[in-house]
Amino acid sequence: MTSQFKVGLMVLAALVVLAVMIFMVKDFHFFERGYELKVVFGFVEGTGIGAPVMVAGVKVGEVKEINFVSEKEANKVELTLWLEPRAKVKEDSKVYINTLGPMGE
Repeated sequence: MTSQFKVGLMVLAALVVLAVMIFMVKDFHFFERGYELKVVFGFVEGTGIGAPVMVAGVKVGEVKEINFVSEKEANKVELTLWLEPRAKVKEDSKVYINTLGPMGE
């Protein structure tokens, strides 16, 4: 093997390792199936990106994005939730924000 081939192989390996590390840090769901759900609240005290989403006490997803929306002169907050496919949420379901314990998360 020539030295140029060895250098190219090392660069390729480094790029693969870098890509894997980026996906691990960012917690991408490319290989996991699931879906996104958008919900609107008037107040989301303490909720942040990465907060767990639970259905009947079981963690089935997380908060992916937080945006402000205006509805008739009132500011609201829209949360984009990523949910696992096993979490079946009906269209007319009610969504609540709760703490995970007496002192919060």
